[in-house]
Amino acid sequence: MHINISCLFTLLTWFLSVNTAHSNLFSGHVYDVDTGNAISNALVTVGNGYWPPLGTIYQTNTDAVGCYEVSGLPSATDYTILTSFPGYESSRVQMKSSPSVIDFKLSRLKTGFLVRTINEGLRNYITQSNICYRPNGTVNTNTTSLFPQIEEGSAEISNFLIGISANTNLATSAIDIWEKCSTVWGWLKINSRYATSDPLYQEAKDYMMQAGWPSIARIASTFNIYGFIPWGTCMSRAQIMATLLYRVGVPKDLLAVAETLWELRYSQHMYVIIRMEDRWVYVDPTHITKAFPPFSSYTSVPVTGGGQQTDYCHPHKLSILLGSSLSYVPEITGRTNNNSDVFILSPPNGTVTTSPVIPVSGITHNSQVTTVAVNSVQAPVNSGIFECLVTLAPGTNIIVAVAPGNTDAITVTYTPTPPVICSTNPLPSGVVGTVYNQALIASGGELPYTWSVISGDLPSGLSVVETTGVITGIPSVATVADFCVQVVGNNNLFSGQSFNLTIRHSAYGAWRVSRFVPDELIDSSVSGDGTDPDGDGITNLMEYALDLDPKVASVAGMPTMASTNGYLTLIYRKNKQATDITYLVEATGALNSDSWSTNGLTIMSTVDSNTYWLITVRDAVPVSIATNRFMRLKVIK
Repeated sequence: MHINISCLFTLLTWFLSVNTAHSNLFSGHVYDVDTGNAISNALVTVGNGYWPPLGTIYQTNTDAVGCYEVSGLPSATDYTILTSFPGYESSRVQMKSSPSVIDFKLSRLKTGFLVRTINEGLRNYITQSNICYRPNGTVNTNTTSLFPQIEEGSAEISNFLIGISANTNLATSAIDIWEKCSTVWGWLKINSRYATSDPLYQEAKDYMMQAGWPSIARIASTFNIYGFIPWGTCMSRAQIMATLLYRVGVPKDLLAVAETLWELRYSQHMYVIIRMEDRWVYVDPTHITKAFPPFSSYTSVPVTGGGQQTDYCHPHKLSILLGSSLSYVPEITGRTNNNSDVFILSPPNGTVTTSPVIPVSGITHNSQVTTVAVNSVQAPVNSGIFECLVTLAPGTNIIVAVAPGNTDAITVTYTPTPPVICSTNPLPSGVVGTVYNQALIASGGELPYTWSVISGDLPSGLSVVETTGVITGIPSVATVADFCVQVVGNNNLFSGQSFNLTIRHSAYGAWRVSRFVPDELIDSSVSGDGTDPDGDGITNLMEYALDLDPKVASVAGMPTMASTNGYLTLIYRKNKQATDITYLVEATGALNSDSWSTNGLTIMSTVDSNTYWLITVRDAVPVSIATNRFMRLKVIK
C-alpha cells in the first residue's frame, strides 16, 4: 500500500487547525534535489529571532522517510524555517505563517566547502586565486542612489575632508588603508551623534537625508551647519563611513558595504568591509564607540560585543562603489592577527566536512619561509603558497599553521556521515534473457563501500556486487520487484534506499505469453523457438516474425515469390511488434552453394497491413540472364 505522505500532512494540518491549542505547526518533507530521495535525520529549525517573547527556537529531525513536523508555535507571527544536513547546502525560507506544509530540496556539495554560518546553516564557499568567496552571493553594482555624486568636488568638500584627514591621497599599502580607516573611525567617534529625542538631531537628520542617501556634499554641509553627523540606521552609518573612506583615499576595489542576516529572521544588518592584503575584515560603524585597534594587531571591529547573532563573516550581499571591479562576495575573517608570514586561505574558518581528510592551503609573504607546519604535516612553500592534506578526527578540529615566529589557526568540524545512495527510483527496466547491468551510485561517508539487499528480493537471475553496487545478471522471469539496498561506509555508518525494478518480456517473449498457456510456456516441445505445435511446417519463431498464429495450421501468410518486370521478387509479412528480431532476404544462383547474399536486393514497396507490413523485395539479377535464381527469408533472434 502506497500513501502520499505530503497529502497526508496537508489533511493533518487542516484537521489540527480546528483545535486552536495545536494549530500552529509546520510540516513537510526534505529531499535530495538531484535524486528526489528522502533525507532522513535532517535538522529543521523554526524560529523568529532569538530574543523573547518570540525568541524560542523549535527544532526537530526528519524521520526515516524524510518527513518533519514542528508544532506548538506561538501564534500571530511569521517564521523562518532553516533545514540542514551534513554534506548539503542548507535551505532557508522566511516570513512563513503557520499552519503550512513546506517541502525542502537540499543540494549536495559539488565543489568547494560548506561553512557553518550563524543564521543560514551550511553555505557553499569556494577558494580561487587566493580569495575565498560565496559563489551564490549577490553583488549590487547599481549603486548610483546609494553613493550619489560620490566623486563631486568643491571647496566645502575639500575643507571638510581635510578636517577629517590631512592625507587624502590614494592608499597604496595595507598600513595606509588601516591608518585611513582608523582616522575616519576616530573622527566619527567624536563627531557622530545618535539622540532621537533631541530636536536638533532630528532636524540635522532630515536635512542630510532630504534627497535620499546623502552625497559627500550633503554630508559636508550637514556637518558645517550642525556641527555633527546624525547617526541613523546601520545602512545609513555604513553608507556614510564607506563614502568617507573612499574620499580620504581607500581604493574603491578594496571597499564595500556588506549585508548579512541578523538573527533567525528576515532582518538585515549592514556594515563596511575592507580588503587588507590577503584577507577581508569588517568594520561596523554601529559600534563607533569602541576603540579602533592599531595596525600592529588589527582585527575586524568589533571582535566582540557586536551581537552574537550578527553573522559578520558571512555576508550574502555587497553594494560596491560605482566603478569598482569587485565581483564576488568574500568570506570575512574574524581572526585577530595581521601577520604576513602565514595565513590559511583554504578551507574557510568554520568549515563543516563529511570527509576525514581535507586539503589545506595558505600563503606566506616571507621569502625566508620554505616550510610551514600544518598540525603534524610539513608543507613545503612554492612561490609563496603552501598546500597539504590534514587528517581530521570526528568533531571540531583546530588546524594550526606555524611559520617561524607566527601562527594562524582555523576550526574545521568533521561530521562522519553515512554514504547516501544517489540513484533514482525506479531503476531502468530490464528484459528477460538479456544481460542487465545497473550501477547504484552513492556519495559521502567513507570509502570503500559495501552493498547489499536488506529486504525484498531482486528479480530472479540478478544480484548486487558487494564491492561495486552493480546490479547484474540475466533476469529469467518477467516481474516487478520491490527491494531495499543498503550501503555501508568504511566507518560502519550506513543508509538504505528502496527501489522498484521492472523486468519485462522481450517483444518475442510477450508474444509467446499471449499465445501459450503457462504449462505450454515451460514445455519447449510446444513453445520453443524451433518447434511447430500446429504441424504446418512453420516454426514458432517464424510464426512470430510473420504475425501468424502458432496454434492454427495454415500456410496462408507464408512468403510468396513472383516475377515482376523481369525480376524475381519475394513478398513477406513483417510483424510490427517484432522489434527484437532481424529479417534478412537473400538471393543466390545455386542452392548447394554458400553464395546466399543480400547484395543488390532492393525493397520495392512496404504496405501497411494493420498489424504487419507487407514488404516486396526485388532480386538484383534479371530473370532473362539468369540460369537459376533463388530467394529466401531468414529470421535472426
